[in-house]
Amino acid sequence: MKRITALFLALILVATLLTLSGCAKRTIQTEDGKVEVKSGIGGDKVTVTTDEGTGEFGAGTKLPANWPKDVPVYPGSTPYGNINISGEIGLETVTAVLLTNDSVSDVKGYYETELLANGWKIEGFFTADTDEGMVMTYSAVKGGRMCIFVLAEGAIEGDVKNSITITISKK
Repeated sequence: MKRITALFLALILVATLLTLSGCAKRTIQTEDGKVEVKSGIGGDKVTVTTDEGTGEFGAGTKLPANWPKDVPVYPGSTPYGNINISGEIGLETVTAVLLTNDSVSDVKGYYETELLANGWKIEGFFTADTDEGMVMTYSAVKGGRMCIFVLAEGAIEGDVKNSITITISKK
């Protein structure tokens, strides 16, 4: 799992650099396999594809096709990123990054209510104040799946206030 996470973090950095340099498409061979990076016109959206999964970042991004129906999308939010991973260790992970102008507390309240209504059990919770604003992290479990939420204050794009990152893993 650490290798998969490190690979995707490196891919995000590569995608950002390629977008800034105006690259439309590039394939890179690494010791772990082939990485394909595509950026849209103007670099508004970047897609990264590897043998283990895909990720999209930027304006125009949609939710992954396999987004679970029992994890609702926050009303009025805008998708800004997604990652789909099926690793060699049998772990399947899907992540969505959503943007909203609603408060972190409102988002947290919504998800606590909706997750419980959909059969999830909320487990851990952590809050921290940073220079950018408050960050809340909590987890929920259901069956063989775990859902981790990171709710963060701070401008992401333009005047958008807050981000919601949701990662669902199953083994």
